[in-house]
Amino acid sequence: TNTFCKQRVLVSNLVCLMRAAHAFQGDSLTLPQYLKLRHFECVGTRWAWPVWPRLMHANNMGRQVVISTWHIAALPEILQSSDIIATVPRQLGIFLCRRHPDLKFVESPFHSAPIFIYQYWHRRLQNNPKNRWLRRVVKEIFEEQARLYTQ
Repeated sequence: TNTFCKQRVLVSNLVCLMRAAHAFQGDSLTLPQYLKLRHFECVGTRWAWPVWPRLMHANNMGRQVVISTWHIAALPEILQSSDIIATVPRQLGIFLCRRHPDLKFVESPFHSAPIFIYQYWHRRLQNNPKNRWLRRVVKEIFEEQARLYTQ
């Protein structure tokens, strides 16, 4: 039997985030353009980015990763002051671009599998009124944010 229950709260895909004054000025990158650029990589997240090193290696595609870090806290400052790009979930790209007008995102050169974000809870809490309320609130927050951060 499954010990945990889950509920999908968000579906996303990936975009390429960069400074607005980046040398690349198109709406989407081709794969050769993408591979020639310098990349930021976040190795500390457990949702989207760890997929990229495996994908690149499996398809024999070498990216030039020039910054590898455990957290994205410095990402806006790094991108604003360089021609480095970061491959991020669309909602994060929109969020950062709204808070940092000197950033932009473009479509990635390849179609990625959707990124699914779930909330989890123990099965014994499935019918607990307080836990049900909390799950509903979390789902509503994600739905509202999805409405705000889609283009």
